[in-house]
Amino acid sequence: TWWGTFAAIYPLPVIFLSIVFAAGLSSGIVYLQVTTDPIELWASPTSRSRVEKDFFDSTFRPFYRTSQVIIHAKEMPEHGITGFPFTDHLRNDLEFGPVFNKKFLKEVLKLQKRIEELMFTFTESDGNKYTYNLTSVCSKPLYP
Repeated sequence: TWWGTFAAIYPLPVIFLSIVFAAGLSSGIVYLQVTTDPIELWASPTSRSRVEKDFFDSTFRPFYRTSQVIIHAKEMPEHGITGFPFTDHLRNDLEFGPVFNKKFLKEVLKLQKRIEELMFTFTESDGNKYTYNLTSVCSKPLYP
């Protein structure tokens, strides 16, 4: 109760000091660097694949671009995509989000299959047309 009494008696200094305190704690945001490069996000700078890729890129030229699709599940009860309760082996009641919904996962698998089946036609400078798919144009540096 002493804090409430103090704040009621001296409201302006309490508000001012609270704002100064919050601003001081928030000042570190100027050093925030958001990373959106998938290679930086998912590969450690010391991992074998990253070291080999960096060596190749510096010795020759970059030979591939990394692309990814990030999927976010939203609850859509009208489509049957909702979270669901689950009890684990320790009898803990858990709530799984819609990303673990079987219908959602099947839709994601359909999307992945459609992406894998993408094809395109390319006309070479000599006029010949060639049809390519992802397997023929995607680099697989870690593929055995």
